[in-house]
Amino acid sequence: QHQLLAKGWDSILCFNAKPTPEVMDYLQSSHAQVEVIPEIDTANWKSLRALYALVRKHRPRILHIHYIPMLSPLPWLTLISSVQRVFYTEHTSHPENSRPHQAPKWKQVVARSLAPWDGVFCGSRYGHTYLGTKGYVPKQKIHTVFNSVAVLDTPIDSHVAVEFRRKFSIPRDSLLVVQVGQLAGYKGVVDLVQAFALVHQQLSSSHLALVGDGPLITQLQALITDLGLKEDVTLTGLVNNPVSMGVYAAADICCQVSRWEELFGFTIAEAMICQRPVVATRVGGIPELITDGTTGFLVQRRDIQQIADRILRLAKDPALRAEMGAAARKLAAEKFDVCKNVRRLIELYGIVE
Repeated sequence: QHQLLAKGWDSILCFNAKPTPEVMDYLQSSHAQVEVIPEIDTANWKSLRALYALVRKHRPRILHIHYIPMLSPLPWLTLISSVQRVFYTEHTSHPENSRPHQAPKWKQVVARSLAPWDGVFCGSRYGHTYLGTKGYVPKQKIHTVFNSVAVLDTPIDSHVAVEFRRKFSIPRDSLLVVQVGQLAGYKGVVDLVQAFALVHQQLSSSHLALVGDGPLITQLQALITDLGLKEDVTLTGLVNNPVSMGVYAAADICCQVSRWEELFGFTIAEAMICQRPVVATRVGGIPELITDGTTGFLVQRRDIQQIADRILRLAKDPALRAEMGAAARKLAAEKFDVCKNVRRLIELYGIVE
């Protein structure tokens, strides 16, 4: 928003629910206008009519759509009003072991007719390749613009690290392994708990924190009890802002051992910016974030022994953790800096000085 303001452009941001007070404070400070349309992400006729009315009200020249099904009447609805250019960001991750394949020709024709996008942005090269292979959008209109995080001037805040451990009764002197994300099967949380059990056999001072909520809470609690890890694994529940709440600052090692094909991996980028090495699975777009052996380790999905081995390697070598953490921050600042990548978006919008 600040970059758009500098070029004389205003922004109207539309959500499906009122943003949290923290987000509202940030948006107000950037002078963005906020609108709310319930169920806009479902693209039902009621929400589409409301969005069309919103477009007629504000008469924007550019519309950028997120988290709405790509194949919907929305682009045509907006193009018959004041909108001059319509863009879309593809956020879709895919089921485990899915591979990109070309859609039938008739589906490609229908998709291109329904969605006359001026450009489609993908948060990773994996997403770019997947969408390009489908054929729903002409390849020349697809652009890779990495998903992004804020680059903090001070990546490590010892105060919030101590506070996070205190709040969740995590021993201050334990080696803390963290995974942030939904507690669901496709996130590999069961694999991580089982791998941590192997780690804990060799390193009794280690502790695991799973930050998030989801459908596997009851199953995880039972598994943790069965493995004798009730005092060594913490389920924190949902943490709205893991960075400011000190999750990464408190961690020694971060993990993201997803089973499905992640488009990107925001929590990986956040951990990297916070100067933490990451152990993650070689799925989807994750290998574009982690340089194996330099900024962290890549492992095979569901490989419990390999996950444990890589965590142990980092756990036993503080110098390696520091070295990889520094390299991770450097790479993330180069590739995933929100200011740099927003600048790229503005260029693709066709906005010039």
